[in-house]
Amino acid sequence: MTRQGWRPPPARRGPPFALIGVLLTLIVVLIVAILLVNGSGGPPTATPSPGATVIASPSIEPSGTLEVTVAPTLEVTPEITAPPTPSPTSAASLAPGATPKPTVTSLSGPAKASCTAPNGVAPAGFIHLTWTASNTTGVRISIDPPAVNNAYDSGYADYAWPAVSSADVPFACGKDSHLYVVTTIHAPNTYFSYRYMTVTRIP
Repeated sequence: MTRQGWRPPPARRGPPFALIGVLLTLIVVLIVAILLVNGSGGPPTATPSPGATVIASPSIEPSGTLEVTVAPTLEVTPEITAPPTPSPTSAASLAPGATPKPTVTSLSGPAKASCTAPNGVAPAGFIHLTWTASNTTGVRISIDPPAVNNAYDSGYADYAWPAVSSADVPFACGKDSHLYVVTTIHAPNTYFSYRYMTVTRIP
């Protein structure tokens, strides 16, 4: 004989309402999050916790366009000043057929001299005279003539010009000073030029 026990009838499973509820809740939360993100226009701003130090980040503003102006190079041309042109020196005009006049242009010697000791380059009893002349063939030196304008007849010595321009001439001890005259060589009754100087004897 077969023994049969009683089995309760299998329970009928209804729809999974708990799972559906969880899914609906997640969908609502997701939608709300999407709306919040789109409404704020950006990510949510973090709020510092109490006691935290907030360090402000420096705001960097874009700089404007840098305009560089290049100054033109100035070329300086040095000014060259021409030296002044010397004015021509006009020589004394001569009459037609005239001859340039002979001239003693300079005479130099010591102002004082010794008759017993050397005087510069001159030996004792002499002095050294130097002269220049123009338009002449020579000069004549006279010592103690009666007059400076009549010294030619009391000549000591003649010297060719321009071959000779200086000479040692006597300086005697008999007088306190001596007169020296240099005259251009000339013929009688013709033009001549002269220069003279007095030399004092050193005691």
